[in-house]
Amino acid sequence: MNSSIGKFFNIIGTVTLLVLIIALYFVNEIKVNTKLFLQLEDNRYNSRVTVDILRQSSDDLTRFARQYVVTNNEQYKENYIKILHIRNGDLSLPKDYNNIYWDLSEEARQKYHPNGKKTSFNFMIKNLVKDEYEIKKFEEAHQNSDDLVNLELEAFNAMVGLYKDKNGNFSIHDTPNQQKAIKILHSTEYLEAKEKIMFPIDELLRHFDRRTDKELTIFKEKIASIQQILSFVSLLLVVLFLISIFLIRKKVIIPIKYLTQSIHSIRLKENPDKKIFFNDEIGYMTKEFFDMSDELVKDLHIINTSKRNMEEYITLIDKNIITSTTDLKGNITDVSEAFAQISGYTKKELIGKNHRIVKHKDMPESLYKDLWETISKDQKWNAEVKNKTKDGDFYWVNVTIYPNYDENGEKKGYTAIKADITLKKQIEELLSLSKLSENKIQKYVELIDKNIITSSTDISGKINYVSEAFASISGYAKDELIGKNHRVVKHEDNDPFIYENLWETISNNRIWHGIIKNKKKDGGFYWVEATIYPTFDDLGEKTGYTAVRIDITDKKKIEDMSIKDALTDIYNRRYFNEMMPKAINIAKRDKTYFSFVIIDIDFFKQYNDTYGHQSGDNVIIEVAKTLEKSLQRASDMCFRLGGEEFGAIFNALNPREAYNLADSVRKNIEDLKIEHKNSQASEYLTVSMGMVTANSFDDNSFNELLPDKLYKDADDLLYKAKENGRNRLEAK
Repeated sequence: MNSSIGKFFNIIGTVTLLVLIIALYFVNEIKVNTKLFLQLEDNRYNSRVTVDILRQSSDDLTRFARQYVVTNNEQYKENYIKILHIRNGDLSLPKDYNNIYWDLSEEARQKYHPNGKKTSFNFMIKNLVKDEYEIKKFEEAHQNSDDLVNLELEAFNAMVGLYKDKNGNFSIHDTPNQQKAIKILHSTEYLEAKEKIMFPIDELLRHFDRRTDKELTIFKEKIASIQQILSFVSLLLVVLFLISIFLIRKKVIIPIKYLTQSIHSIRLKENPDKKIFFNDEIGYMTKEFFDMSDELVKDLHIINTSKRNMEEYITLIDKNIITSTTDLKGNITDVSEAFAQISGYTKKELIGKNHRIVKHKDMPESLYKDLWETISKDQKWNAEVKNKTKDGDFYWVNVTIYPNYDENGEKKGYTAIKADITLKKQIEELLSLSKLSENKIQKYVELIDKNIITSSTDISGKINYVSEAFASISGYAKDELIGKNHRVVKHEDNDPFIYENLWETISNNRIWHGIIKNKKKDGGFYWVEATIYPTFDDLGEKTGYTAVRIDITDKKKIEDMSIKDALTDIYNRRYFNEMMPKAINIAKRDKTYFSFVIIDIDFFKQYNDTYGHQSGDNVIIEVAKTLEKSLQRASDMCFRLGGEEFGAIFNALNPREAYNLADSVRKNIEDLKIEHKNSQASEYLTVSMGMVTANSFDDNSFNELLPDKLYKDADDLLYKAKENGRNRLEAK
């Protein structure tokens, strides 16, 4: 076999790798030089900004000094002194100080030009300007500033009647002379002193521009040269790529495509031409494939015949024989269709589960102990066993269990073959019950009456019998219940759809099973898992209904703990994720408008910082209580989604009703009048809200509504409410 493909890829790969290394080197060179170029441009810009700040501050000093001596307004003098302190680094340098600053009000300056770091202009210039000539010019301007400051000081002192003595000290007190002060600051001497400062700065800037222009030009030329080299290398890579594509197509793609077509032809039971393009790896693979396909064709007929026979046999067993296999720990690895049918589970629900899933509590533990002791010794075990169905019912089987082994003789699990003997066991039970004495039957009835929550009604739902257990859990006496409609224990929290489904089921003579919340006499509640079935007289006429219930109140309380927020006792985010899609489906079923609203406490971080985290927790509790009181309909639900964020879902007759209900929540929270002095929205604690309302009458648009999309849309509206000033509801 000629290994030309391997050699070809080795050569192409090596050359491409070398070219790529060269390309990466020059890419890095461009990256490094571009970074240096940008740093130089940045330094140039910062230097000009700093010099501009210096020039601007000098102009501001002159302006405020002159305004002060002309108007005698102390505010101009204060501004003059502030500028000196900023220049010297005694006060913080405002942000964007080189923009419009002193012409703004104090409030606007604080808002748009917050304070930065304390940095003297001397320090800033020396950090940015590294050229000796430019540093010299700056120092010259700095030294010349003394003459200007002395003239301004003399003018300021003349305003308060303080003058120089013969030694040049301001020790002579006399009448203030405003005209003298004005004359000093508008004199030729003053203008010359100012020019002595600005002229060196002008020379500094011109020298700085020439120097940086030259440096930037050098970098540009270097980057351009590297880009030319990189362009050539890139062109070389493109040529290599095109050559590779051509050869790959000729040596690999065309032969592989032909081989793929041949495989497809064989799959369609056609006989393709056995063509081999090149004497290389793919040619060898193609030849081996055609040889193998010839051998496979000979075996397919035998295999297909055996397969059909086996499939018919397996289907026969699967549908009619109750069988299952498990691993050594009793975890189910396979079940027959007959097993799934009698147990009420699907195969998918059974596979992977332990065989205890169908274990009935009536069977003694000694039976299972004997089972495991027997099969663990690699012996066959047989017995009659009562199993549990998915819906809580039962069935009896005569079961035989034996170990099975893998191809190496190692035990890998167990196989059980069962026969349905439920009818036989029911007949035996009836025969046994018929032999009970009247006294024993009475004790049996009393035991049921005290422990099982049962009731019977006529066809209209009027109670004609209740057990002692029913009376005990409901808080009523038996005579208070008999004759009343079963609605006496109906709780308003239940979805009306539950009762619609219940009556539809039992009215059609079917058994209804479900979970219901009932109301006690004292207003409390209890949860039951109920089974209700119709009853008939000897002539087959329906006389009413019987209900058997199991008290699951404690179980529901534990479930509530997992779905309630620990701080607020309203539903948590986990339950929200579960209920959102269900609520959408209910709204669609009831043909109502569905609304989802996100609520966020305004400036909550500032509240925590001001009043403390304990007060913050109390506020979250109060907001949750108000939200819950504002949404009191059975279908309304509110949640704490996390932190200071809440959510609510509810139905409405129209978008206006939905908006009014949501906005009433906002108003109720503000009406709590919880002080929040650091809120920019109100003197009291407020919330911002974003709400989406969907029209369930429009199937096309409603079908597109998914929980994630609803949440995103509401969150976007919440953000809009915050942008528009907070303490508001944005809705669509």
